[in-house]
Amino acid sequence: MTWDEGVYALLGASYVKNIITQNFSKPAWNLEFHPPIVMYIYGIVYSIYVSLIYFVKQGFSLDIEKLSEEAVKSFSGKRTLIVLRLPSMIMGALCSVALYLLTVQLTESNFIGIIAALFLTLTPHFIIMTTLVTSDVGVSLFFTLSVGLLMVSQNSLYLLVGSAILMGLTLGSKEPGVTLPFTVILF
Repeated sequence: MTWDEGVYALLGASYVKNIITQNFSKPAWNLEFHPPIVMYIYGIVYSIYVSLIYFVKQGFSLDIEKLSEEAVKSFSGKRTLIVLRLPSMIMGALCSVALYLLTVQLTESNFIGIIAALFLTLTPHFIIMTTLVTSDVGVSLFFTLSVGLLMVSQNSLYLLVGSAILMGLTLGSKEPGVTLPFTVILF
């Protein structure tokens, strides 16, 4: 596990805890160093994993402090690493599918769509990005989905709103997401 994988997962889990306990004090949120959207995703998945372990061990009595202690204790081992990296893998797969659909929409060719998705999927950087706990894969997914919805919107207010929401998720995932509005302006 790399140092930032642990940071993303534990910060995400602490953000989930803060939301559940309604702790919106400045010290509780002072650890943030990237926009938090993707960290929320990792935190939710890790929190579900830890909750399942906790409920199996303790029964269905909920004590947030004991649950937090379990989150720190459970933060090791191959199973935990797989659970932590699972959202990256899923977002990477969805990004490849979204790129395929976007390419088919633009070129009207399934073959070119498959080639584009394969090029993305087999790029070493993308493989690394989708097998580690990073916020980059969230930016890629939300960026691709936002542009894809914008391309097919055809004056549909719902699709335009969906594209705008995905743009917000892109901006809230990591700083490079700020390039998306310029892409939309050029569109």
